[in-house]
Amino acid sequence: MIYSIIIPFVALLLYVVLDATAQGKLGLLNRQFVPPAAAPQVDLPLHKLYPACYAVLALPLAYFAGWHWLVVAGLLRLALFDVVLNAAKSDPLFAVGSSAWTDKAIRKLAPNKPEALSATLRILAALLSLGTVAVAVLHS
Repeated sequence: MIYSIIIPFVALLLYVVLDATAQGKLGLLNRQFVPPAAAPQVDLPLHKLYPACYAVLALPLAYFAGWHWLVVAGLLRLALFDVVLNAAKSDPLFAVGSSAWTDKAIRKLAPNKPEALSATLRILAALLSLGTVAVAVLHS
């Protein structure tokens, strides 16, 4: 059934958007009120625990609905998370931070134009996630 594909996709999408929006708002507060020495303590939940919560959602979905959902979940997070996070912080949409491992990897791969690589990766991830879901719908 198409609902068994659309509902999980929308649930993952909403989780990413809500999580990124919340983290973006927290990021603004961190900039204003958290002293630099305390930043590593704040980074633990932002960069480790919140992604773990997403995995807790995605793993059972993959187990019960098909392992392709892990791919979709990863692609959706790559496509949307930082873009929504940046929007919530009023930063440029494809801005690349400096503390998350993904930000460090993007900066290492494209030191002169990290935003261009960020945009390219996120657009490709969005297209691949939509394509994966479209194929699943066509085969249902």
